[in-house]
Amino acid sequence: MVTRPRSPDFLKSPTARTLVAGDLEAVFLPDHGMLGASLRHRGVELLRRVEELEAAAAKGSSAGIPLLYPWANRLAEPRYRVLGQEVVLDKSSPLLHFDEHGLPMHGVPWPLLSWIVTEARQDFTAAQLEWSTSNLLAVFPFRHRVELAATLRPDGLTLETTLVAGSESPVPVSFGFHPYFGLPELPRAKWHLELPAMRKLLLDRRGIPTGDEEPFAGFNAELGENSFDDGFALMEEQTTFSVAGATCK
Repeated sequence: MVTRPRSPDFLKSPTARTLVAGDLEAVFLPDHGMLGASLRHRGVELLRRVEELEAAAAKGSSAGIPLLYPWANRLAEPRYRVLGQEVVLDKSSPLLHFDEHGLPMHGVPWPLLSWIVTEARQDFTAAQLEWSTSNLLAVFPFRHRVELAATLRPDGLTLETTLVAGSESPVPVSFGFHPYFGLPELPRAKWHLELPAMRKLLLDRRGIPTGDEEPFAGFNAELGENSFDDGFALMEEQTTFSVAGATCK
């Protein structure tokens, strides 16, 4: 059995929440973006990039199960226009992370967002983030509250997000999760990956969608040497992606 060390300093946070259900244990860090910092089955870690969270935080990298907020992935330039507002981002802001092309990436880095726990039980925790301070509004000028609830059951982990708009205006939605899963004791090439049929978004050299698409028939086989670091558009509202092997799915 292979066990992976956890990142101790972050997990010692007094607000860290540990959930337990059956053979599963999960850890969330409200003080650090409500990051899913660990998901273990019978003591074996199922998440990746969680061994050195301090290093990941220092580099602006993601790890575990991060909520990328208020946008996931990269913007085409350090400015955007939405709901009639033109927003110019400060490239020197400590609340922003930029990729190798100088494009804003993944919103505000997870270590910089402090959530407030609103409910806690053995197998459940809920927290909320008030988007109302001047520094946050400079990045995304829409007052609102976002809530995240994590429920652990013996057969899996469920995350539910709720966005509550303020009274001033609607709130555009562009956030997303970026989970890093791995199957212990099984080589990556042997992982069985199942992806639904989707529309593949064609990207330019910076990773920005060009507006063109092509059909993707889906995938249901061992991963082998394949890689799917691409953009896709779903064809149905609810669908399932899965990776399985070595009794895990």
